Amino acid sequence: MSEPATHPATQPATQPATQPATQHGTIIQLEQGKVIDKYTVVKKLGEGSFGAVYKVEDPSGKLHALKAEPADEKIPLLRLELYVMQRLQARNAKHMPDLIDKGNFENFNYIVMKLLGKSLQEAKKTGPDQHLSLGPAIGAAIQCLEAIEELHWAGFLHRDVKPGNFVVGRAEDHDLRKLYILDFGMCRRFVDSKVSSPSV
Repeated sequence: MSEPATHPATQPATQPATQPATQHGTIIQLEQGKVIDKYTVVKKLGEGSFGAVYKVEDPSGKLHALKAEPADEKIPLLRLELYVMQRLQARNAKHMPDLIDKGNFENFNYIVMKLLGKSLQEAKKTGPDQHLSLGPAIGAAIQCLEAIEELHWAGFLHRDVKPGNFVVGRAEDHDLRKLYILDFGMCRRFVDSKVSSPSV
């Protein structure tokens, strides 16, 4: 995710997008070069039951990640994810990627956030026997716990904690040693009356 970006030609704002977004189940398909409001699609980064994530470029040339979900999604996980990210951002959570923008375009809703690098799941494959060595593993574990603690202090349980949902920053941002937690669509509020979240 940190490879040099290609720079597809952007279209004038007054022109329609190249092709309407297509939908396959819960996945929004966007072609390279498509302009979503002010963001130009560079490439798809991944997809799954959560929807699809794309690398996009803004008019200044800065790269971001855009997550898209059908506007008619019966279980709108993106709406919940946006809510959780807004709460975390209001608390200046240091292990959450910056939330940059949100919007609705054609047949889908989207959020734009900071572009990050490899997940812990991917990173450990580069280590000895496909594991992190002791020092990096301890450092990663501490940051993972800090990220989960920030989420708990905001009053949420993540419910999908796994190496694939912890991601390192990018060299371009001088952020390689920092871990971020992602994918808040499965989050739930505390329901135990004995557990109270601090006021925001």
